[in-house]
Amino acid sequence: MEVSDLVCVGDVVSEEAIKLGLNPRVCIFDGVCKREAVGVSQAITSYEAFEVSVENPQGLITQKALEAVRESFRREGKTKIKVNGEEDLLTLPVILYAPEGLTVVYGQPNEGVVEVKVNENIKNKVGRIIEEMKNEH
Repeated sequence: MEVSDLVCVGDVVSEEAIKLGLNPRVCIFDGVCKREAVGVSQAITSYEAFEVSVENPQGLITQKALEAVRESFRREGKTKIKVNGEEDLLTLPVILYAPEGLTVVYGQPNEGVVEVKVNENIKNKVGRIIEEMKNEH
């Protein structure tokens, strides 16, 4: 099956997309759900993709995490990014580095799934947010 134009950020959306056969291009996960360690699901573990592991503390986006996300879009095929720490904010660099037209999904706890279609406008907004975050640290 071909790699889709889907990127999943979070354990639940990654697991569900894989189970549905959506074949995400990138899955980013940390084995944590609603701040509780749950381990990595069998669906994610067995998903065949190039795997990278990065450190990314809660509330931050590390340079290594940024690079892992950027490289996942330069690489052919599928990528899994295992985050030691927290993956929530990595939605921002995903949107920034993803090619236009890709769909990014992430979980909103107790709400559901958020879907973002990557385009120039959203990339510009996210770029400004990331710059503001850099200036704060």
